[in-house]
Amino acid sequence: MRPAFHPRRYRNLTLVLLFSGVFLFVAIEIVKEMGYLNNDFFTFWLAGHMLWTGQNPYIASDWISGHSQFGVTWVPNEKFVYPLPLALFYAPLGYLSLYDARVTWVFLSEVMITLSVFALISLQTNSTRKYYIIPILAGVVLFRPTYITLFFGQISGLVLFLLVGVVYLWEMKKWLLGGMVLPLVMLKPSLGGPILIILALWLLIQKRGAALVGIAVSAFALMFVGMMLDSNWIIEYLAIGKNKMAESFGFSPTLWGLAAYVSGFDIYRTLFLGGAAISILLAGVFYLMWQKHKTMTPAWIASVAITTALLVTPYAWPYDQLLLVIPIVTIMMTMVTRRYPFVLTSMVFVILDLMAIALFIISARIQLETPNVLIPLVIFCALVFCIVPRQFAN
Repeated sequence: MRPAFHPRRYRNLTLVLLFSGVFLFVAIEIVKEMGYLNNDFFTFWLAGHMLWTGQNPYIASDWISGHSQFGVTWVPNEKFVYPLPLALFYAPLGYLSLYDARVTWVFLSEVMITLSVFALISLQTNSTRKYYIIPILAGVVLFRPTYITLFFGQISGLVLFLLVGVVYLWEMKKWLLGGMVLPLVMLKPSLGGPILIILALWLLIQKRGAALVGIAVSAFALMFVGMMLDSNWIIEYLAIGKNKMAESFGFSPTLWGLAAYVSGFDIYRTLFLGGAAISILLAGVFYLMWQKHKTMTPAWIASVAITTALLVTPYAWPYDQLLLVIPIVTIMMTMVTRRYPFVLTSMVFVILDLMAIALFIISARIQLETPNVLIPLVIFCALVFCIVPRQFAN
């Protein structure tokens, strides 16, 4: 008997091959345009490469000589400024040549961002969700954080993919597995820390013991793996991170940056204004979690955690706002469920894209990224004033 013909299977295979070809072409063109030496990706690649050569990325002399060895003239930090387990994650890429690794990472970032979008959409049961795939993908492509991530080789695509994985697993009631994935966002501690704390508190209120166990096991495993490479890595990283935070404090597009700008970069007024704004924000978030935790879905609480983290962290940049894909899609899919007009819903991401471009123009004129704080702030307000009242209605 001849095997049954499955049109859908062949269609999916064709789409995968088509997307792969487009992604590879784009990756090669980006590397051709941006090069592969003096950019953020070299930092991650070098850390992974040094594990093969027996060097320590937390030793300044090793780190600086690694730049010189490959002819890199842009040395933004005298040591590796990320947790040591991230270097282990990049070890496979560190084994490749720098060019091959750069192309591979851009390609993988494109794949992770695209899979994240499809996973978020797949969580929706509304039959009309398929009509929003193109508008959402177009919005992601035009989103400023997307092309910053790809052009400079940042890890935002990876963090987005991990968080979507957590949301997807928890929506599927796989609490233990989702909990085990969550600590991996600590590879980017400035954002992963606040996100993990907010989500862990929600899990505690929800009494999701399996997820909390998963978090504890995975967090311990990350620390243990790092200690196998360098038993003193946590102390070394905290010292490096403290110095990095002090250098950039008040210049990021966060509430701290906004407070610094408003106060004329006076440190004491910045701490007062920023501390007051963040205290009010966190109090409101924790109040909602305590009062309404039973009706919060994983996608909703993840959206709140992401926007809150982007507002309260002392250190974040526009490429980190790629994580806003999760709350943006969550808002759009909620609008679909409530039967908002197609044109209005499909334009949400594009409107935010235009807003990001306008803020970039303003930032370029004042030579500060601070105005970009308005993007997570607007999205947070949309979550609170559009989604919360109805979703929590009894």
